[in-house]
Amino acid sequence: YGINSAPSGKMDGQDVTVFGASSNHPVNLNNTVISTAQSYTSAFSITMTPVWQPGCNAITLSVNIQATAPFTAVGNLIFRCVMVERKINFAVQPGTNGEKDFEDVAIKSFPNIQNGTSMAGTWTNGQTQSFVLNCPLPSYTRKKSEVAFVGFIQDDGNRRVAQAARTSPLPLPAEQVAAIGASVNVACSSNISPIATVKNDGTVTINN
Repeated sequence: YGINSAPSGKMDGQDVTVFGASSNHPVNLNNTVISTAQSYTSAFSITMTPVWQPGCNAITLSVNIQATAPFTAVGNLIFRCVMVERKINFAVQPGTNGEKDFEDVAIKSFPNIQNGTSMAGTWTNGQTQSFVLNCPLPSYTRKKSEVAFVGFIQDDGNRRVAQAARTSPLPLPAEQVAAIGASVNVACSSNISPIATVKNDGTVTINN
């Protein structure tokens, strides 16, 4: 399962040649190879629901896994979760190859990429497993509005990925004060006592 060259491609945790490519080089990931991989059915469905925690420095991720067919793993069956930034754009290249645009940049795994979350080794059709992950944003997160999650079920016995899912970036909650009121007719010589209604449209307390 090693990576012996760069760049090198894997698909569903397997060599790309399994799906008809001539080698593991990414140049061979053509439409035919991808369509062949897509034609394989999975025994699982994954639903991931992210919610910002107050302060928007962490996300609570609710995960639900359901078997859509019987399944028996070869080794330990693990759900692995990776926080990504969907699209990152640099004004100046950060490296030496000129690339300034990056997609699905992995920034942290929860609880960690080695252990993940353990799953049962044998599943019956309709069986479910649900759990919640607390996901603090690392200090090096570049753009909160691009944060998303990739989750995948992997059999550590043969490294095969049984199913994967990705969330969309989670919009930041509105943190703003809106003044809502009615218009009044004011003559230049009159005194008025204005009244304003203040409303917090966000999920975070406004303190000043």
